[in-house]
Amino acid sequence: MLGLIMALLLATSFTGIASAKAPVPFKAYYPVYAAADFDPVCGCMQQSFTPGGDGIASHMGLSQFHGIAQMWLGDPIIQKGTGTLIAANGDILTVYYEGTASVIDAGQHIIADGWYIVTGGSGRFEGVTGEGTYHVYVYTSGELPNDLSFTGVLNK
Repeated sequence: MLGLIMALLLATSFTGIASAKAPVPFKAYYPVYAAADFDPVCGCMQQSFTPGGDGIASHMGLSQFHGIAQMWLGDPIIQKGTGTLIAANGDILTVYYEGTASVIDAGQHIIADGWYIVTGGSGRFEGVTGEGTYHVYVYTSGELPNDLSFTGVLNK
């Protein structure tokens, strides 16, 4: 009897392992415009991000990014925000992100780096989790959209 119980426990364990899916790599690039206004309540800049055109993401294809964030000026600049990656068919991934930024090139550009986690999704991304890093190259003149990229993994 003990042998049968052990065999069942082992079979159940291996079934659970075999059915678990490995994380899949995720990469995305988005051109985004940013607007910011000082908010005296938080002592920070309230940012909003809108598409500067279509971007592209693995598992999403052509897609766009919309987001909001709070930014505290300093050395380094601190940023915390949320964003929505929207596929052409309307499926979405939502992310929370935090990072730091530095002004470079005598104020002509800002480089920001940080981490993100996937906080939700819809359509084929319902139930998806994930994490990774983000990078933004900011053109402070505002004439060109900023370059936003994500690198990480998705789990379902």
